[in-house]
This record gives sequence, structure tokens and C-alpha cells, in this order.
Amino acid sequence: MLRLSTRAPIAALVLVTLGCAEGNDALPNDAPDDLVTVDAPADDAAPDAPAPLDATLDVTPDSAPDAVDDTSDAVTFPDTPTDTSGCPAGFSRCGTRCVNLATDSDNCGTCANACAAGLVCVGGSCACTASLTLCTGACVDTRVSPLHCGRCGNACPTGAGCVAGECRCTVGALCNGSCIDTRSSNANCGACGNACPAGELCTAGACVCTTGQTRCGASCVDTRSNAMNCGSCGNACPAGQSCVSGACVCPAGSTICGTECVNTLNNAMHCGGCNRTCSSMCSGGTCLPSCASGETLCGSTCANLQRSPYHCGRCNNACGGARTCNSGMCSP
Repeated sequence: MLRLSTRAPIAALVLVTLGCAEGNDALPNDAPDDLVTVDAPADDAAPDAPAPLDATLDVTPDSAPDAVDDTSDAVTFPDTPTDTSGCPAGFSRCGTRCVNLATDSDNCGTCANACAAGLVCVGGSCACTASLTLCTGACVDTRVSPLHCGRCGNACPTGAGCVAGECRCTVGALCNGSCIDTRSSNANCGACGNACPAGELCTAGACVCTTGQTRCGASCVDTRSNAMNCGSCGNACPAGQSCVSGACVCPAGSTICGTECVNTLNNAMHCGGCNRTCSSMCSGGTCLPSCASGETLCGSTCANLQRSPYHCGRCNNACGGARTCNSGMCSP
């Protein structure tokens, strides 16, 4: 085989021609080192015709690129400008490598566009792995993330966790964006928005009356002193009575007889006690006798005020001494 120098093709042809005519001894001693000699053809054979100049140039690189592995995103090539030349179908040249811009995390979409930690290259874009969502530059699981619960930016309030993409309070319930303990909240007792009436407290999720109070209807009352609910709900004290220690009582000096408060010292219907009726008057709790016509009861005595020296003209107006009472006047 003949290896020709690409630096002096014309000189090589001349020397070959001279060698054919004069023999091998005719080559000059100072021939270039990158030229090689060839055996002259037999005397009766004509030399082969020289090949065209452009077919004799050896432009093949000293070494071919490594075989491409179809399962890899990159193949190493000698350092050449960035382009797609020399790369197999579906690959692009980035520096000295052939890469798949659709899946290479160091060259995602374009050369040198590296995906952040935790991201992978999918279809030429940096994305999170399956079940994760890209939120503010980080891959998060929106099913359990308290800062991105259900969707990016949806932060759960204090006291709540993210469960299956929903903010759920660890204690109580989520009421108007806040975690509320519905077991003790007066504004949200047992459920959001269930407010306890004034005077009541939320205990174990139910509105109850404060200590010493009893629920009667929709109100909390003290049955020890409430005249409308004395001793128990609905037990109303009669007019004039008050509720004392859960019992209906009359004012001082009065006694309850039936449904009335009476003064048994002077009440003829209850003289000295309930239902003790006098035929006349009651005085000091005692029934007074009935006086005859023309007489007046003075204390417990019937007197004729016209002539009684002890009740002359009026009860207890005594004439005294030897004087007498005539026509209601004391005489000398």
C-alpha cells in the first residue's frame, strides 16, 4: 500500500515516476522522511495508474469515537464545539458529550441547565418525581405538607396537620381558619358557631350553667332565690312572697296561709293561726267577743262609750276619781 503525504502530493508523484524509470537507486538521499518507497514493477509490466488526488487523503481521525450505548443519556467525544454533529439520533452535543436533553438532569432542555437537587429531567423540563409537586423551588408531598396542604402555598394553621391533602386539627375542629377546642370554647361549643348563652360555660362540648345555677328552659337560674323557680323549675311563689333557700316565704311578721301571707295577730280569718276564724274581731291573735248594740269593743271589753268611766267618749279615756261619765263626757 502507498501512504502519501498530504503536504506534497505532486512531489510524490514525480518521484514515483523517476523511480520507475531509473530504478530504486535513483531516489535522492535527501528525500522527505514522510515519503515511502515502492517496488518498481516488473520490466514487462506497466506501472499502475496513480489514484486521484482526493481519494488518497487520509482524513480519518486517529481513533474513532466509542460505540454509543443506546441506554445512556451521554456519550463522550473528543472536545469539539457544542452542536449536534457526530451524535446519534435523539442526542445533542454538550461539550465533549452527546446527551439526551429530554432526560439529562445536568443538561435539561439545553446544555448546562442542571436541575436542582431532588428534581429530575422529564421532557426537557426539571420536574419532581411522581407524587411530589414543585412548590417554591422544592419538591413537596402536598398530601402531608403543612405548608403546602393540598396545593402550593396552602399553609395549615397552628395546631393543625395535613392529612390526605386537608388541614386537620390535632385537637378540636377547624373553625374560621383556626383550630378551636370545641370542648371548652364558649363561642364554638360542641361545634363551630354554637355559642353558649350569657351566664353559661362550655363544658365537655355542652353549654352548662355555672356553679349554683340550674337550667330552667333557656335560662340559668338560682332556684334557691328565684321566685319564679323556687326550689325547682316552674315553682312560682305567690304574690307578696319571696324565695328563700329554695322555699317561698312571706315577709317578716307574716305567715303563709294557703297562698296568702297574713298577719295572724289581727286577721279575723286567720286569728292566731291559719284558718282560725273570729266572729268579731281578732286582736293579738285572739278572737274578741261580739258587743251588743250601742257598745264598742275596747281591747277585749265591750264598753258603752256614752257612760263608761273607763272608756268615756272613746276607748281607754278614764274619768278617774269619783267622776262619772254622762253622754260621753266626764262630770265632776
